[in-house]
Amino acid sequence: MSELTCRICSSHKVADVFVASEMLEGSREQFEYFVCGNCSTVQIGSTDLDMTKYYNKNYYSLSTSSSNSEKLLVRIRNQHVFKTNISIFGSLLQHLYPIYKEHEIIGSLIKSESRILDIGCGNGEFLKLIHSLGFQYLTGIEPYLENCMQLDSHFQIINANLGTLDATFDIIRLHHVFEHVADPNGILTQVYNLLEDDGLVVLTIPIADYIFSVYRESAYLIQAPHHFHLFTLSGIIGLAEKQGFFIKNILRNPLGISNWLYISELWKRNITQQEANQSAKSIFSKKEMLQFKQQEAELTKMSKGDNVTLILSKQQ
Repeated sequence: MSELTCRICSSHKVADVFVASEMLEGSREQFEYFVCGNCSTVQIGSTDLDMTKYYNKNYYSLSTSSSNSEKLLVRIRNQHVFKTNISIFGSLLQHLYPIYKEHEIIGSLIKSESRILDIGCGNGEFLKLIHSLGFQYLTGIEPYLENCMQLDSHFQIINANLGTLDATFDIIRLHHVFEHVADPNGILTQVYNLLEDDGLVVLTIPIADYIFSVYRESAYLIQAPHHFHLFTLSGIIGLAEKQGFFIKNILRNPLGISNWLYISELWKRNITQQEANQSAKSIFSKKEMLQFKQQEAELTKMSKGDNVTLILSKQQ
């Protein structure tokens, strides 16, 4: 085995090495991962892969999905969250049927004239949502997009890299994208240069915490080979600060972790989610399914969760 070097801190110390299987589509192709003995980042052994075969039309963020954002009650809630029509009824709907927490955060930051960049935007679902609410200055970048889309005079989704952009932005969103990139240091440098001096970065990632400690190579957070890096919380904070960012806020969001636990348990048993859905009998009992929810509730009580959103800025 060749010497492994951490792509984050350049350390040659290795705390652990393991093999993870591709389970999203179920090919079960195997990939080597290691844990840095210095910064504890979990990372794939080699990023020299042809990823086009793994990011195909079946990959969930690239698939064409029907949105429920135009349903009346959903729209009223969204208008309230993104402040395009604040109402008591919208507030009630948000309380009863909360929008994804990261969306709520962006809703608290966004202004009508905000220039938004969504990096790794997939099919553009988030940008289409806020465009439907009246926000205009929107750019999405998706390297695995088959066709670029010009959806309005100021709204485009393009197949490009960050280095080709000559604009700056008020809000830059990286939603479950950063774990996919081969060069996190380089990406953060580019993000810093694209951000307005008073702008904000909303970075959401899975982290190596509870689920990884329990499931290791079977953890849903690994998603071999799609996820190149799985940071610890201290690791991502250190990397962001090294690139000149200030940490404005950190949110540990456990909502939906029960599903991550469910899939991790399937993968531990060498069962894909598709195979479980097609099975003639339930893989887990009602009691076992309830336990996943109970684990999520416990993580909520402890203000923990393997899903983290960081708000980064250039200014303290």
